[in-house]
Amino acid sequence: MAVENVLGDGCELFGVEPNKLAREDARKSNPSLQIAAGHAFSLPYDKGSFGLVFTCGVLIHISPDDLDLAMTEIYDASSRYILAVEYGAEEVTPVLYRRHEQLLWKSDFAEQYQSLFQDLRLIRHGFWGPDEGLDNTH
Repeated sequence: MAVENVLGDGCELFGVEPNKLAREDARKSNPSLQIAAGHAFSLPYDKGSFGLVFTCGVLIHISPDDLDLAMTEIYDASSRYILAVEYGAEEVTPVLYRRHEQLLWKSDFAEQYQSLFQDLRLIRHGFWGPDEGLDNTH
């Protein structure tokens, strides 16, 4: 299902991707996507630029030592909603990723957002798995 079908007509889609090949692939798969070179530590957008800012399988690859900076950039770019679709755990849990350590961590990302930004309110929390085309995320 296309994102436009979920968000409705008139939505504009923006993305940030550090990898040039991945940016090109994203543009080919969805020509309406406006994707910029960049990364989560310095988003190329002004504060409050978007009604919804989301990550899906991004925060899990950011070192716990650097996560506050990425979350601050995401928070700053959003004017209303933040959606994090990530692997969850009650505490920071390193996970072996493609036979490498220090490349993936599960965590309670909602709790971390709320501890960083007191004005955030959790609207919904749940789990998506293979039935939804994902890999046991929350």
